[in-house]
Amino acid sequence: MQVQPIATWSAAEESPPTIASPAQRANRRRVLVFAISFVVLLAASLAFVFSRPAEYRSVARLQITPATLPAGVAKDGVQGSIASEVQVLTSRPVLQSVAEQLQSEGYSLADLGSDAVSGIQARLRVTPVPNSEIVELAATGGDRQLLAPMVNGIVEAYRARVEDAYANNFEQAIESATQETERLAQAVNDKRHAVERFRTLHNIVSLDRDENQILARVRSQNAALNAATERLAAAETKLRDVNEAAAAGNAVTRPRDEAAISGLQQQITHTWQELSELDRRYTPEYLARDPNVKLTRARLADMEAQVAKLRQQSKEGALADAQAELASARAARQRLEAQIGNERGEVAQFTRYFNEYKAQQQELAQLEASYRDALQRKTSIEATEGARQPKIRSVETAVMPYDPWKPDYWRDAGIAAGGSLALALLLTLGVEWFNRTDPQPTLLITPRMGIDARTAAVPPQLSVVERAALLGQQTTALPAPEVLPRELASDEVVRLVHAADDATRRIVALIMSGMSEQELLALRWRDVDLEHRLIHVPGKGARDIPVNDELRALLGERSGAPDDSILNGGNVEPTGESINAQLLCAAHDAGIDAPASVTADALRHTYIAFLVRQGIRFVDLRSIVGELSRTELAKYSGLMAPASRAGGTLTRDYPLAA
Repeated sequence: MQVQPIATWSAAEESPPTIASPAQRANRRRVLVFAISFVVLLAASLAFVFSRPAEYRSVARLQITPATLPAGVAKDGVQGSIASEVQVLTSRPVLQSVAEQLQSEGYSLADLGSDAVSGIQARLRVTPVPNSEIVELAATGGDRQLLAPMVNGIVEAYRARVEDAYANNFEQAIESATQETERLAQAVNDKRHAVERFRTLHNIVSLDRDENQILARVRSQNAALNAATERLAAAETKLRDVNEAAAAGNAVTRPRDEAAISGLQQQITHTWQELSELDRRYTPEYLARDPNVKLTRARLADMEAQVAKLRQQSKEGALADAQAELASARAARQRLEAQIGNERGEVAQFTRYFNEYKAQQQELAQLEASYRDALQRKTSIEATEGARQPKIRSVETAVMPYDPWKPDYWRDAGIAAGGSLALALLLTLGVEWFNRTDPQPTLLITPRMGIDARTAAVPPQLSVVERAALLGQQTTALPAPEVLPRELASDEVVRLVHAADDATRRIVALIMSGMSEQELLALRWRDVDLEHRLIHVPGKGARDIPVNDELRALLGERSGAPDDSILNGGNVEPTGESINAQLLCAAHDAGIDAPASVTADALRHTYIAFLVRQGIRFVDLRSIVGELSRTELAKYSGLMAPASRAGGTLTRDYPLAA
């Protein structure tokens, strides 16, 4: 493949004409499309934003303690809860009085429409504050001069209406309670006289049944009848037992005959014992001829005959007594039944009167209870007049607004600018999408001996001017060398210390003593030995740093727990971001150029450069500032002046004061 020669120019010749490449033309098209679309969209959106009319807002706050009227009293205009008070606050009668007052004061109500009340309701928002008695009253509209008088007028009209309604309700409550008390007092008096006349007319002693004569007599007769019935039953049982014993041949004796029979039985027993004793001592022949024995046996037979006769008489007497007792009990019962039957009608009539008397007494008791309740309600209303009165206090009075409430023109302008930017970028991407070109194949040409490699990669079909422009774009830039952090001048360090607060001065002093940012974040009060004026740096590069007078003054007395950070005394845990933010504030206040570059790494680099320029040995440098990588040591090696390598007096305390 033949390579076209490339035209060259010397320095003395005129510069070659510049021809825009396709990439440059595409960039110009993108910039033009983006600029036109962004300007048009931004102008349209800003015109819409700033063409909207301003709306103002006036706010007042009320503390409403509703009136508490007695139960059963109408609450015309006085409500028992904040929600119902809101309804009264925005009611048509209140707003109608406000509209009339505003019109009488010369305010124009044309902005409120044909119905001023509806216009006020549309612009009014009443919001109760949760868990409180505070109500927020807000009015919005375009006429800012009308809003504050309208809101304050609503508050005053509402206060007047509530107080008037309470006064009317209180008077009605007192009048109603007085009438009710008088009516009940008259009813109680009339009922008491009627009950007393009824009691006297029907001979009722009291509500105790035992104290009334008829009922007491009937009760005693009933008790006597029950006793007679019991005696009759006992007499019948006794007669039946006597008959059964007689039929069975058992001995039946009366109690009064038992003593005589028992005495004869004892005599008979004694006589038998005497005869038995004689039978043991004498023979029967002798005893048969003995007149005393005969007389004794005759007397024994006589006593046995008397016992038998007494038993028979006692049996007959017991039967007669039982029959007589039965007849007497039966007659007594019949007599009591006849008496009770004769008085039954009188008792029934008295019982009816007595029950009616009890009912009248109950009615009288109910009337007296109602009278006491009415009297208590009246007394309570009179005693608590001040406590029940509604309380309305203005927490915040409405004032005339000066700044629009909405729309927020500058916020909306920012949104419009952001939206215009996004739409302009989308339009630019759309235009680029329709103007995209197919990718061209890359032609690689191996350069011949003596031919520049850059010229060999240029397509041969290009003109001389286009080849020169393309060669100018193919220059490859070398990677930029790594840059060390900013090194601060000594006067900048002094100004930084003077402008900083105590906490930031402590950070600067610790870093300028050889500590890194990570070591500073890990440092705790347990690592500080103020007695021996040493700081034990933990971690990979563990070492001891001496505490000079300036650092000792900044540390002060130990003010934290052993595990607390030395930077903030145990408050929020410090971070690298917070340290650099403190340094940025101090650099800004000190007037240092490019304050954002003043970081913990910049201070550490300034201190290491301060030691290196004194000719410190790198072995000693690591014992002061900790571990350094080979790359870092190589960077700092270039800072050491040849004259300082010979050694000399080395100071490790960076001058922090002028």
